[in-house]
Amino acid sequence: GFTAAIASSLTVSQLSSSIEGPEDLRGARVGSVKSSTSAAYLEKERLIFDEFSNTTEALNALEAGKLDAVVYDHPMLLFLDKQNRYKNVTVLGTTFERQDYALGLRAGCELREPINHALIENLSTDWWNETLQIYLGR
Repeated sequence: GFTAAIASSLTVSQLSSSIEGPEDLRGARVGSVKSSTSAAYLEKERLIFDEFSNTTEALNALEAGKLDAVVYDHPMLLFLDKQNRYKNVTVLGTTFERQDYALGLRAGCELREPINHALIENLSTDWWNETLQIYLGR
């Protein structure tokens, strides 16, 4: 099957943050989305953090100065940052905690090979690169 990697990322307030990477989270006011893989990472690292129902709530708390950083999926944070809803928030380039995602198909499914080929073909096109630029700014 085809597997893609997504990484957790940090988003910080431009106004008051000295956080540059995951090593700076200890002692900071951190938020993440409840039951997410990013929250699981923070728990595994034994970091204290506030849980939010969704990314918007976490980023609103960050922009309001209630948090120093939000940890969540890098592509989602880039997408929300690209929407320019949060004027004083920056997605750091640092990513960590690789997370693999896959498409699940039943055993022997005749669509497996065509789907794999279509994904591989599309990931190397100008269209894919333009789509990444439009939605993620990269």
